[in-house]
Amino acid sequence: MKTRVISAIVAIIIGIVVIMQYYTILFDVAAFAVFAVAVSEIYRTFKEGNSRISALLLCTAGALVLADRYFNVNLLTLAVLFTVATVFVVVFDFEKIRFTSIASSIAFASYVLFCIYSIVRLKYIMPIESY
Repeated sequence: MKTRVISAIVAIIIGIVVIMQYYTILFDVAAFAVFAVAVSEIYRTFKEGNSRISALLLCTAGALVLADRYFNVNLLTLAVLFTVATVFVVVFDFEKIRFTSIASSIAFASYVLFCIYSIVRLKYIMPIESY
């Protein structure tokens, strides 16, 4: 219990520092870190520990989506490339990976990515002076 309380205090302090740096790249990096932890938890929930390649693909796609302001990424092209890469992973590791688990993992991670992307995108759409 003591470890959880200390972890919560550290997380609150880090959260406050990140929120204070809302208009810097630190906020975007922290958003990606939250997404990467969420992907890890989702894969652990669905017990897909043997599909690390798929998790790596998902984290790479998430990083590119969250960094679209800096690299001007075409999201539709990224979605097609990610889909093709996931199909290759499922085809080549078919014995190890259950399709239903990998599809559920990707769906839940996509929901998380959409939410985090919305938060990051809103900070560029609405300047602080407007609210």
